[in-house]
Amino acid sequence: IHSGVGTNGAYDLERVAGVIRRSKAEIACLQEVEVNKQLRRARRWSAMHADDQPQVIAKACGLKNCAFAATLKASFQEARCWSGEVLVGSQEASYGLATLTRFPILDTRQMMFQRSGPCLEDGDTLHMDRQVQPRGALAVLLDLTSEDARPMWVINTHFSHRMASKEQRRQAREVLQWIEHLRSESADGLDDALERPTFLLAGDFNSSFYMPYSSYSVVAADERWRDLWKEAEAPCCCQASFPSYGCGGLFGMRIDHLFGLRVEGETLPMCEVAQVLRRSPADEMASDHCAVFAEMDFVEDPESKVKEEELLLIQ
Repeated sequence: IHSGVGTNGAYDLERVAGVIRRSKAEIACLQEVEVNKQLRRARRWSAMHADDQPQVIAKACGLKNCAFAATLKASFQEARCWSGEVLVGSQEASYGLATLTRFPILDTRQMMFQRSGPCLEDGDTLHMDRQVQPRGALAVLLDLTSEDARPMWVINTHFSHRMASKEQRRQAREVLQWIEHLRSESADGLDDALERPTFLLAGDFNSSFYMPYSSYSVVAADERWRDLWKEAEAPCCCQASFPSYGCGGLFGMRIDHLFGLRVEGETLPMCEVAQVLRRSPADEMASDHCAVFAEMDFVEDPESKVKEEELLLIQ
């Protein structure tokens, strides 16, 4: 959400909330979100504010439950011509990921991607254009009892801005390994496969679907992960999510993606609608990215029913 700063340079969280509200989304995964305890600027483009952005946006859009993961605790110091954006470690300003939802949140987890160098402490200097930026992922387990569905882990992430880099590919592999750990942990003690949670991966991949050696290519290489855009057979033409001012999606790239995990014999991700939200000028002005929207569900794998019938016949 570009820290709440739109393409016109104005800080406006209501405009961000309006995009979510008009879409009628039940789950919203946001990146570049800030929580400031005092008047601070977390990034070069940020406005000076002391807002808890996830709470403000959640209240304004009607998604009452939210979780926030700070991947960076620092405030903007200066932008130098020779070294770029410089931050200084601070507990008063946080920057990271937020997931908003109307569903109850049963559990929350956070991971940080590996990076060289010491952890950022208060007063430490971080050169955002020269050093590896702190990034990570936020996972929330949602209670979908009201939908007569099994629980779902929603993993929200933001990969490196260095497209098709080793750093970006490593982060994609790390998040997939972390999800496997969550799967294993969630399955412990559950003999009935129908009680095991489903998994949705969403975020800013900073790579397009056609880009080799990228975070997208790493995730898509695992055939269990299904790109919901492809599942919905959505068009590829004029569907750029970045930049938001790309002439109605004609110019730019779709670098924001949603994947559902297919588990053979258990669940299949299904998606009927996937689109980049450009329904009004406000949708394009809210951030430097346009939101990607999908209507999806997980259905039971028909093969699992076949296996159950075969088991009954054997018995």
